[in-house]
Amino acid sequence: MSAFKDFQEKIEQLGDKWGAKLNIQAPAKEIFAASNPRNAEILFVDDDSNNLVSFKANFRRNFNIHVCDNPDCALKILIDNPKIKIVISDYRLEENTGLEFLQKVNAIRPEAVKIIVTGYTDIQLAIEDIQAARIYKFIHKPVDIVQWGELIDSAKKHYKKESIALMLRPHESI
Repeated sequence: MSAFKDFQEKIEQLGDKWGAKLNIQAPAKEIFAASNPRNAEILFVDDDSNNLVSFKANFRRNFNIHVCDNPDCALKILIDNPKIKIVISDYRLEENTGLEFLQKVNAIRPEAVKIIVTGYTDIQLAIEDIQAARIYKFIHKPVDIVQWGELIDSAKKHYKKESIALMLRPHESI
C-alpha cells in the first residue's frame, strides 16, 4: 500500500470535518484517486470547445463525463443517461442562456444538481429565475482543477441530500 493511500485512510478515519480543517493539498491525480468512476455522471455544457476538452480531460478518469456544446444536444444526453447527477452549464450559450437550459433540466430531472459557470461579472440575474431552476451554485471563471474537484464533491453530497428529501416528500393524491 502506498504512503499516500495510508495517509488517505488516516484522514478518512479522522472524518471529513478534520480533513477539511487540515486543507490538504495534493496533485490533482491523487486528490481524485479515491473517487469511484461510476459514482457520479456529469453533464458539462459550454459553447467553447476548449472548455469542454479541458474539463473532460481533467475528470474522465474519475467520473463519467458527458460534454455538449449546445442545450438541445445536452437535453438529449440527459434523457438518454438517467445516471447523470450533476449538470454544469456556462451561462452564455449561443442559443439561449444556461439558466434557461437548466430550467428545462429541472423539469426533466429535478433531483440533478445544477451549476452555472460564467466568465462575466456584470450579469444581473433575477433571484426568482435562479430559484425556479433550482441552481445549486453560481461560479465565476476561471475555475482551476482543485476548485472543480471541490465543487463536484460538494455537488455529489448535495445530490444525496436532495434525493433523500425527494423520497421523503409526501406524494400528491390524484
